[in-house]
Amino acid sequence: MASKKEPPSGKGSGRRSSGGVPTIRVTKFGGVQIGPREPSGPVTIEEWRRMLVICARLVDEFGESALPLFERCEREIAEAESKSSAMARAKAVLEGREPRKPTDPEPA
Repeated sequence: MASKKEPPSGKGSGRRSSGGVPTIRVTKFGGVQIGPREPSGPVTIEEWRRMLVICARLVDEFGESALPLFERCEREIAEAESKSSAMARAKAVLEGREPRKPTDPEPA
């Protein structure tokens, strides 16, 4: 098995967020920016899913050292999906419908 490359490190290798993990942003032209995110509103679930693919490539390229980035994307996607589900249940309550619990099967 080929040895994994080490990501650049040291001074000037990119700014890090408070959690020690650099943020990743996909530009509108398909490029990747690693570093602080421009404040343009919350990251959408679609953006997190695109970043998850990029992070999977980083894990493939750099190995275990890139796993925190991949795991962060997974957590953010799960949180966004949970919020979306909760919002739908709340809306159902307001409309007088019985909300579907997360454990209930999808309607046919």
